Amino acid sequence: MLSIFAKKTWILRTLCRGLKCYDEVRSITRLVKLVYKKYINPIGTLDCKISMIDEASRTLIEGKLSEPDRNIFDGAYEAVFNHISTQYYPNFLKSDIFVNFVRVRFSISKLHF
Repeated sequence: MLSIFAKKTWILRTLCRGLKCYDEVRSITRLVKLVYKKYINPIGTLDCKISMIDEASRTLIEGKLSEPDRNIFDGAYEAVFNHISTQYYPNFLKSDIFVNFVRVRFSISKLHF
């Protein structure tokens, strides 16, 4: 589950950064529509969708699809990053895997969180 989540997050981050490199409107439009269809559109194959994108971000993107710009996915990426920061990362820091790693790496007998 985490690897699928990490892959989707990496894809979204790469797309947001990659769009900033395009100057040609036609290329931006084509890429945006492809990304929206595969990863953001709430209708379709669920295994590809990035579930942490909230409804407000999806609606904002949908409103810009007719004339997309290089920043169209920035709000969605921010929503995903905030979700990671507030949910996944704190949970990871408390996970047995991380706690055991730190314990072994730094020879700590007990960790308190």
